[in-house]
Amino acid sequence: LLILIFLPPVSMAIYDIVTKPIMPIRIIIQIFNSSITPEVASRYIENDFDYISNLFDDFLRYMYILIIPIFFALLFSIESILKVWLNQEVSIYFEISYFVLAYFFILPIPALATTILTGMKKVSLTIKISMIAAILNLGLSIYLIQEYELRGILFATVFAELLTILPIINRFNYALNRRHNIFKPLIQTLLVNTPLVLFLVVIFSLVKNNYLLIFLSMLACFLQYLFSAKLLLSKKEKLFILSKVSGG
Repeated sequence: LLILIFLPPVSMAIYDIVTKPIMPIRIIIQIFNSSITPEVASRYIENDFDYISNLFDDFLRYMYILIIPIFFALLFSIESILKVWLNQEVSIYFEISYFVLAYFFILPIPALATTILTGMKKVSLTIKISMIAAILNLGLSIYLIQEYELRGILFATVFAELLTILPIINRFNYALNRRHNIFKPLIQTLLVNTPLVLFLVVIFSLVKNNYLLIFLSMLACFLQYLFSAKLLLSKKEKLFILSKVSGG
């Protein structure tokens, strides 16, 4: 909305182009948020707060297991993807893509907590925080837009979203009367993805062909999923996934 208000239409077109390759991350977040709401609502009626707390921990872990490999693969290959797709100079596009990637990287935490609070009918707890973040985003965007244009708006959006994490989690912990270590699943998953990052650094420095770089990045992302599943999922979780994959 801020892009439409303050910048020419071409800026919105640039934003749409940049976000297309990043859509898988957005879809993952939407799927998890939409699937958790009915379960939270039913458990809240039963006052089963322990189950809701565990659900948040598990879903946040699952989201980052799925998102982080894609995040790193896109971080290193987004320029090549845009060059192949647009067949032109893309410096203005891939620079903006880093801000969009950063936004979707931090989004699972506040988005999941807000969704659960909404399912618990605690909407008022999040409205004030969201309003403050929107005002901050607007003010910072107006300040940065003159010099940085679209980059300024996206930076303001990332910054405002980052600032909402601790207040939202604080209200979330208060509503459930339980303290959540939101950084534990993130740090664990990042550490497990270290081989992926090292591999991507190597191929990014050696491979100059855009098609090959994209292929290797996506292949590394797939292999990282297998590695992450082995280390980060319990035996019960693995059996459940296998049963779903096999149609059981």
